[in-house]
Amino acid sequence: MPKKKAPHHHPEGEILALDRTDAGAAYQLDQLCFPPGIAFDREVFEYCLQSPDCLALGLKTAQGKLLGFIILQSKGKPTAQVVTIDVQPKHRRKGIADRLMAMALSILARNQIHRIYLQVAPDNAAGQALYRKWGFQPKHLIQDYYGKGLDALMMARELKPDQS
Repeated sequence: MPKKKAPHHHPEGEILALDRTDAGAAYQLDQLCFPPGIAFDREVFEYCLQSPDCLALGLKTAQGKLLGFIILQSKGKPTAQVVTIDVQPKHRRKGIADRLMAMALSILARNQIHRIYLQVAPDNAAGQALYRKWGFQPKHLIQDYYGKGLDALMMARELKPDQS
């Protein structure tokens, strides 16, 4: 997927395309957001932040601190997967996830992506509420997705070229 700069000015920071130099910060934030076994290994970020199949957007402060990010992967048009969306715990409920999702969906739509899907823990009510707000609908349960006894709910939405 294209690595477009996505400048967006806001008092809390600017949304920018992330690259491999951001892997450490993304990894550290992911460790804060998810428990061991669900949080990704650093290698996942090393791969995603340099892969042409991935789009990574982050919200950074003027001082360069990563407050949140979203990573999407398109293994073939017209479908993309939300790999993860992470927001610093003390900065949640400030619209950061919404800003990241809006920018990501806009870029996907401009690049002829028509279907977006993701996996979320069945007990992650906040995550599911965010995704429903953005038009994602539950599709089915994936048993043992995160490991033995740790299921995931598959959610998806369609996206028209003129819609985000």
